[in-house]
Amino acid sequence: MIEAFEVLFRAFIWWIIAAAVVLTIALYALAAIVACAWQALRRRHTGPSWARGPLHARNLARRLTRPAHGHTAKIARESS
Repeated sequence: MIEAFEVLFRAFIWWIIAAAVVLTIALYALAAIVACAWQALRRRHTGPSWARGPLHARNLARRLTRPAHGHTAKIARESS
């Protein structure tokens, strides 16, 4: 009877160790996923603005067709 308890106790200990290993690996995987997603969200765009979608293309077209105004008007007049 004592031997049966010893076997069950060892199985229980191995089960706890295996669960700890699996949880550790899952935690590291989750941390890697969060870090990758965080970097992807913080990454700056390197391409032209019109390549980021129709809204960016529309804003670029508006900026190119409107005359300069405000503090940029003087610079625009001097350069042309």
